Amino acid sequence: MNIIVDNETDFKINENLIKKVIEAALVAEKVNTNAQISVFIVAKDEIRLLNKEHRGIDDVTDVLSFPMINFAFGEIIPLDGEYMLGDIVLSIEIAQEQALEYGHTQEREIGFLVLHGTLHLLGYTHDNEDDEKIMVDRQKELLDAVGLKR
Repeated sequence: MNIIVDNETDFKINENLIKKVIEAALVAEKVNTNAQISVFIVAKDEIRLLNKEHRGIDDVTDVLSFPMINFAFGEIIPLDGEYMLGDIVLSIEIAQEQALEYGHTQEREIGFLVLHGTLHLLGYTHDNEDDEKIMVDRQKELLDAVGLKR
């Protein structure tokens, strides 16, 4: 697995945690280990701009995912060789705010957001109640497995 973390802010982040969460998700989902994911840590203004540009929503958000391969939910195509799975963009400021709001650590919130973004790259959605329940249950299972219990 090739996980690239690009922190475009002055905030200190735990790159090892980010990589641990992504690796756990990819192994659990049986994704070929030649996958590459890039994670960008950005400020509020940058994620707002990306949200407006790519989703038409002029507002800040916590995490965005940009898959390079479109998987249907539950479909993992075993690809040979190295390939780019996609990009995850996370707003560190929103992660900090949400950690306070939800009463848990910043590490737990960053782990959750990175995992959420990773699952989106793998075809998970929360467009309806059934899909949301599947995604929420998987997130809890994987976060518990890496020691980021709520």
